[in-house]
Amino acid sequence: MLSRRPDHSQGKSDNKDQIVLKEEWFRNITTQEGEFWKEIEEAEEFAEEKVQGAVERSEEGWRREGKVILWKERIYIPDSAMLHEEIITRHHDSELAGHPGYTKTHELTTRNYWWP
Repeated sequence: MLSRRPDHSQGKSDNKDQIVLKEEWFRNITTQEGEFWKEIEEAEEFAEEKVQGAVERSEEGWRREGKVILWKERIYIPDSAMLHEEIITRHHDSELAGHPGYTKTHELTTRNYWWP
């Protein structure tokens, strides 16, 4: 046990009203608002027939949330090179991720998104 000098604080309530990590220090990469989310919603009409059928038949892992199709809780991205590139760029070149390389970029991307 450490002893304290009697003229020093005893540490009671020393963390009261302390915020260690401020909200503004965080950024949400996947958000359900903004232009990028609208592009994902609009791309739904380009979903492959097999995917549309899987959603309609409620096959395991597939579901629709509004205009967005999910596969195993990941956002399904139809065959859109522009959307694929945007997602990869957001995870590869983001200030939060730094420059993680192929393996880490793939892992970060597949946490939230899926495409064939």
